[in-house]
Amino acid sequence: MNTIVVQSFRANDVPSWIVECMATVRKWAQDNGFCYRFMGDGFLQLAPDWYREKAAGYLTVVTDLARLELAKQCLLEGFERCIWIDADVVIFLPSLLNIDPHLPFGFCREVWLGRDGLGRLICDERVNNSVCVFRQDSIEWLENYIANCNSIVKQLPILRDNLEVGTRYLTNLHRLQRLPLIDHVGLISRLLMEAILRQDTGTLRLFMERTGGPLYAANLCNYFRTRASDPRVIDDKYRAVFRTLVDRGDEILNSIWYAGDALRGARNPS
Repeated sequence: MNTIVVQSFRANDVPSWIVECMATVRKWAQDNGFCYRFMGDGFLQLAPDWYREKAAGYLTVVTDLARLELAKQCLLEGFERCIWIDADVVIFLPSLLNIDPHLPFGFCREVWLGRDGLGRLICDERVNNSVCVFRQDSIEWLENYIANCNSIVKQLPILRDNLEVGTRYLTNLHRLQRLPLIDHVGLISRLLMEAILRQDTGTLRLFMERTGGPLYAANLCNYFRTRASDPRVIDDKYRAVFRTLVDRGDEILNSIWYAGDALRGARNPS
């Protein structure tokens, strides 16, 4: 299948760990025989002027639409399949990551590790677009999603946050019609980041149990950097998490899942 992988990021103030994340994606695309395309600042121009003006202050709302327009462009160029991967996604087990070519379109299954109002660990299941795929036969569905993005932003008196046409929209839609999902890509919340660096087995076990399978890639969630008072401090943590996943991700995360899976099998023999 003629596949293209697309990414985008700004040209200035690019953290070194983002550069390294994108390098893992380029290598994965190359190893799989996929075309690879990167767009810089011009990527945002794919969203209409009025849309960008209304979404000012919520960059993710703009990129949520722009990635759809870019995917549509690639499909109209003749590519049979377009895969979008966020710039802050690291593929740490590239030989194992496979995005099912039979999916007409698909979005990323998300398990968000956080705390509730009482401070207890919780895992919320959502759907995000950090990794998404569209095939030629999904152009009509893709165009409908583009139209919905424009309609939602146009009709809202004021945008609430960065989730309007991305995670919130997709999660709600999934509850109604069960979207095709891409597995094996984790989302690294701030709490999970700390658990990885401390090798907090209890927290990691909860996360992996709810994830329900091994992880081969992870979204490091650059959003936290944009909210930090001093991004240089948090960049040290991002670099440490990146290196830990690349060097020992299978051991630190997936070994927990494999051990639990073996235990479940022993308890429930077929």
